[in-house]
Amino acid sequence: MLRLCHWAADVLDESLELRCFRDVVGHEVDFVLHRAKKPWLVVEAKLSDRPLDGGLKYLLERVRVPYAIQMAASGTRDVTLPGINGARID
Repeated sequence: MLRLCHWAADVLDESLELRCFRDVVGHEVDFVLHRAKKPWLVVEAKLSDRPLDGGLKYLLERVRVPYAIQMAASGTRDVTLPGINGARID
């Protein structure tokens, strides 16, 4: 993810900011990329295939983000889920 931020700066002359999300209740998302100071892409990383993560769903229901990805290190499924609050989820 950090490499993508550096690539965007070098090639596209665009500034992307890499963050994470965690609230006081415990909802968390691993990576949040900001573009023009607004959330643009959220990524949740898992070890294996599983249904949509609760923290990712929580964030998408409250913040308008164009793109969201939940990826797994191992597994065989490739699923596109219905969007939440305008976000495309892959």
